[in-house]
Order: sequence, then C-alpha cells, then structure tokens
Amino acid sequence: MKIWEEDNFTWTNDEIYNKDHLLIWNNNYINNVQLTKKLFDKANDGGRDGTKQDYFIEVIHNDTSVKSSLMPITLDAEPTKVPSGNSATEIAPSKQEKSKEGKCPNCDKPITLEQMKKIFPDCKDATKLKAVADTYNKYMKDLNMNTCWNKAHLFAQARVEAGLALNMKAGESFNYYYEGLSIFGAFQTKEGKEKAKLWGRPTRLPKLPGVSKEDQIKIANYAYSPPAKKAKELENTEPNDGWNYRGRGLIQVTGKGFYKYCNNYTKKNGNDVIANPDLIGEKIELAVLASMIFFKWKGINKIANNTRDVKGKICPLVGKDVKTGSKSNYNEKQAAFDDIT
Repeated sequence: MKIWEEDNFTWTNDEIYNKDHLLIWNNNYINNVQLTKKLFDKANDGGRDGTKQDYFIEVIHNDTSVKSSLMPITLDAEPTKVPSGNSATEIAPSKQEKSKEGKCPNCDKPITLEQMKKIFPDCKDATKLKAVADTYNKYMKDLNMNTCWNKAHLFAQARVEAGLALNMKAGESFNYYYEGLSIFGAFQTKEGKEKAKLWGRPTRLPKLPGVSKEDQIKIANYAYSPPAKKAKELENTEPNDGWNYRGRGLIQVTGKGFYKYCNNYTKKNGNDVIANPDLIGEKIELAVLASMIFFKWKGINKIANNTRDVKGKICPLVGKDVKTGSKSNYNEKQAAFDDIT
C-alpha cells in the first residue's frame, strides 16, 4: 500500500508511505495508519499548500492469485469519509470491483429470490420470499437504501427477528415467563414485579398454552403506555398505545412515534397504519416497507454504510439485546451479517 501527496503533475507526486501488508481470508483491514507530521514533512512541493496537503492511496496486489492488479483511489473514485483528526483508522479495499464511475456495481442491483432463499432457508413459500425481494427493490432508491451495506444490515436483523422461516407474527408476543418481564423497566419496580407474577407465565416451560391475550394486552400497556418511562420515548400517549403500536414487521418496529412517521409513506398507497396498525403485521409488503422506513427514520441507512460493527452501531438502534440462556440477540445478528448477508 502506498500513500502519495498529490501535486499538480503526476511526476512530482511525493510518496510518503510504502509498506507491504499481509491480508488473510476475504475480509481485512489495514488499521491505524497515522498521517503524522513526519509523513507530512516527506512531501516537498515548495510550500505551496501551506498547512494542507492532498493525498491519494494506491493499493497494489502482489499475490498473483488475485485478479485485480491495481486499485487506485483517486478523486474520480467514490469518496470515503474519514473521521476528523490525523489518522485513518480503517482503510479497507472493497471485495467488489468498482465500476468506471467509482460506484459499486452491485448496490443498485435488485435483490433476487435466490438470495432470499439463502437468508431464510426454512421458508418454503417462494411467493412470500419474492414479495420481500420485490418490495425492497421497489423502494430502495427512494429510501436511500440502495447500497450493499444497507441490504446486508437490514437482512441480518430480519434473519434473526423473523427467523429462518421468515415467520412474521401479527404483532409482538407478550407470552412471557413472569421473571422474563424484568427486561422492561416498568416491571423492575416492586409493583411491577407483582404485576409480572399476576400476568406472566408461572413456569419457564412449557410456553403453551401461555399467557392469555387479555393479559398480553395488560403487559404491553404496562410496559409501553403511560405512565411507563418507555411510553415517552415511543411517543405513546393513550392507555392502549402500548398494545396497538407493539412491534411488527421484519424487525419489530414499535411505538406510535414511528407509526406516525411511517404513515407519511404508507398512506400514499392507501394504508393508514395509525388507524389500522395491524396492517404491518398482515401485509408482507408493509412489513418490509415499514422496516426500511425505520432504517431511514433512525438514520441507520447512513450509519450502515461502511461499518461491519453490527453489535455496537446497528443493534442498539433497532432494539434491546434479548438473551435466551447463553444466546445473545446481538451476537446472532453480528454472525448473520458476517456469515450470511
């Protein structure tokens, strides 16, 4: 890898860094290359730049088994944002070749049925899988989700939330063992613990017949409706908002605040999800669209680009880390991103 200080003419460019890096496996980083004063002083352009210099990075593959022989990163390439400061903390060549315009040629490619089959291998309903792919393809440009990163991150979340069979429920289940309700702040108080014993399952297993619908409604409203602290975050204002605007869709979108935002898009297609929130659980197209809108609402569609940190940057914006025994929801989503999507 070479870093050059760029001058007005190619033959006067100054090489300020040159080092071989051994990269193992398919995904690699070259970390912590410091743009120090020592490197700055290596460039000699007669002081024309004052305190500023322009750089470009050249990556040369030395291994003859690698097909790409040269990958210049120049002004013609897609810009890469670097955090403020004097160091480039991650410099990672993409696995995908760049098009002549500098944009990844796969970002705008439609998602295929075959890809959905690999992500949700236990779903045998090809019509359902195709509807998921078609919906994403239809809206990805409008919602700024037309990057490989966004596709990978959304479907890593969905693979865990909806399961390998893509079993999207009509709404978030509150069929909890009573001690499990402690994940909700409202059930951590003395009164909340008493309510949990009253409404939750008395035993961890079996899960069936489980908590009655009447008690599930009580649990949802106690956890998500006023005066619970969570209600303010979710913008739930009415006694039954916790149940009405519970989690639905590919990634369990929750709360009246989001449903209001989502409605700005869904009403254009004649679907009022404030008046009828169950639509997100009933229609596969809305389940996908609502999840995409959630990425835009939370700014995840921008955060997702150029990050492999699912657990630290994506998961906390989607929901809590639900742990079942030794299994962590966040760990599962990270593995889904790394190994599958």
